[in-house]
Amino acid sequence: VAEGELRVEALRGEMEKRNLAMDLEALRIRESCLHTMETTQLVIHPIKGNAIQVSNFPLPKLGEEATRALDRVKSMRRMELRELRALRTDFGRRAATEGLLMSAEEYK
Repeated sequence: VAEGELRVEALRGEMEKRNLAMDLEALRIRESCLHTMETTQLVIHPIKGNAIQVSNFPLPKLGEEATRALDRVKSMRRMELRELRALRTDFGRRAATEGLLMSAEEYK
């Protein structure tokens, strides 16, 4: 009986170590994948009816450099839209023909 209890304790200790190792691995996976997302994936299941599921798209967090680049692109796009609106007006048409607007090469 004592030998059986020793074997049970040894097996229990081995299983606890194995479970801790798997928990640590799962935590590392979550930190490297899930916690690096700005928006994690979410799946909505229906209560009744078909097995149709709706899911969103996970979005990764942007770093500082990517955020600066995105802000610059957004700013340039806003300027481009303002310029297009201005060109639709009478003043814009005159400015374009008289060379008052900068070209793309001059902007750089």
